[in-house]
This record gives sequence, C-alpha cells and structure tokens, in this order.
Amino acid sequence: MGPGRYRVIDIAVFAHHEPSEEVRTEVPYVTIEVLSPDDRYSGLLEKLGDFETLGVPHIYLADPFHRRLSRYHAGGLTPVNAIDLSEFNASIPAAEVFR
Repeated sequence: MGPGRYRVIDIAVFAHHEPSEEVRTEVPYVTIEVLSPDDRYSGLLEKLGDFETLGVPHIYLADPFHRRLSRYHAGGLTPVNAIDLSEFNASIPAAEVFR
C-alpha cells in the first residue's frame, strides 16, 4: 500500500484501549474479511497480504455462504475451527462467528 491507497476492513478488533478517533489509523489486532459474491481470489489474497504487511497479527477470512473460517498467514489460507486468541485465553468458534 502506498500514499493515497487505503484498505477498508470489514471487521477489526483493537486490543488494549478505547478508540480515540472515528476513523482508526492504528493497526488492528484482528481483522476479519467477509467474503462477498463478487470477490476474486487473487484480490482477496492481495488485500489480506496488505493487512499482514501492516503488521496485523491475526487475519481471518469468513465465508458466510459455506460457513467456513480460514486464517491467513504468509500468503496462504488455512481452514480453522475458531478465531484463536490464546494471548488473551480466548477462542471464538466458527459456529459463533456465523450465528
């Protein structure tokens, strides 16, 4: 990403403090991209890769059509059963994500 280029996150989770601005500029702790019917795989990987480049530690893709959750890391997607935030002793099962 460069000057004048922005990524809009579908769902962002920020750890440790209350929001200080309406449009957040700090890096979120978790991002969840929700798959849309018009998304292309290459575009999704590029967007998720941009989040990783920004330093987002937990990046997920939620597919509401098939009720699948995947974690993005190092250029690829891995199916998972939960959003795992072991640092906070927390886990959100995929079934709860799609509730």
